Amino acid sequence: MMQQSQSEGYSPSLVGLSHDLHNAPAFSVFGCFLSLRTCLPRRPLGSAGIGSLADRASVCKHQQFPQQNWGILILADFVLLDFIGNLAPVESLTHASGRKLQPSHEIPRPMAQVPVDSDEVPELPEELNPSALPKHVAIIMDGNSRWAERRGLPASMGHEAGVRSLKEVVKLAHTWGIKVLTVFAFSTENWLRPKTEVDFLMLLFENVLKNELSILAKENVRVHCMGDLRSLPESLRNMVSTLDERTKHNTGLKFCIALSYSGRYDITNACQRLAAKVEAGEMSSSDINEAVIDEEMKTSWLGEARNPDLLIRTSGEQRLSNFLLWQIAYSELYFVDSLWPDFGFVQFKEALLAYQNRSRRFGKRK
Repeated sequence: MMQQSQSEGYSPSLVGLSHDLHNAPAFSVFGCFLSLRTCLPRRPLGSAGIGSLADRASVCKHQQFPQQNWGILILADFVLLDFIGNLAPVESLTHASGRKLQPSHEIPRPMAQVPVDSDEVPELPEELNPSALPKHVAIIMDGNSRWAERRGLPASMGHEAGVRSLKEVVKLAHTWGIKVLTVFAFSTENWLRPKTEVDFLMLLFENVLKNELSILAKENVRVHCMGDLRSLPESLRNMVSTLDERTKHNTGLKFCIALSYSGRYDITNACQRLAAKVEAGEMSSSDINEAVIDEEMKTSWLGEARNPDLLIRTSGEQRLSNFLLWQIAYSELYFVDSLWPDFGFVQFKEALLAYQNRSRRFGKRK
């Protein structure tokens, strides 16, 4: 293995590999090197460890790497901790922070090893009434970073574990007969997060959509992304467009991904389009009512099931976080303490059961 400098820095020749994202073999070698370093039982730079995005950014700054390369350096640093976790017993690993990884600290398998259709999906549990299921379930997927932090892992691995939970829920919703599943993947406010984290998430979204495209199309899932898609990187926009085109004729589960989305953005955007129509003489202001506004919302493509029957939020937080503000006027709200990566069959079943045990009145008396 190549020697590191006395300052524990990265080899310049390996750092050079980070310039070309499309050089897959070189990028793999670079990722292997960095992630092997991450698992060594020492503290790089004599510091408290580099378990978080912010800490890794500090390392990049200390080593005077060009700032435009920080994202790829940090991403590569995350990649093979996942790989190593599948080769070595968890008990034998020590995180860069010096903390021993205990057996309960599960290291997720790489996403490439967990295709959507890899596991047999359980049938609808007997305690659930198929005729009383919500047609539209919306989920605020919260808790990825906290899940990783509690296990001494980088935040990126929390996001990857969150992807695994999402795959399971998509499979369950599809198999159990849910008509629409909408998930809050990235809000307009999330652009304010550190650039390194945003860059990682954009790459993660693109890779997941690319890897799952053929399976989603094959399983008759209709996928559509909604939000301010113009703000996404071009490569991700192209992937979103391809996914939409490839699945637009599918008739199974409608899977709606809120990406660069917020409820206020949705309402503002709808008002702007209506104002433009009034200004162009296509309609008058007196023509505007709830039904007209409803048709301008990003969820209008969902037809009669556009408004969620059930909104689930994980992680124990009890707020809406600017999600589907127009659409959830009469939604049942369900808050669960489980962090999103821990959300699966049991938690989804319990949420649906709680929904079935409620009486929806829509403002009326029984």
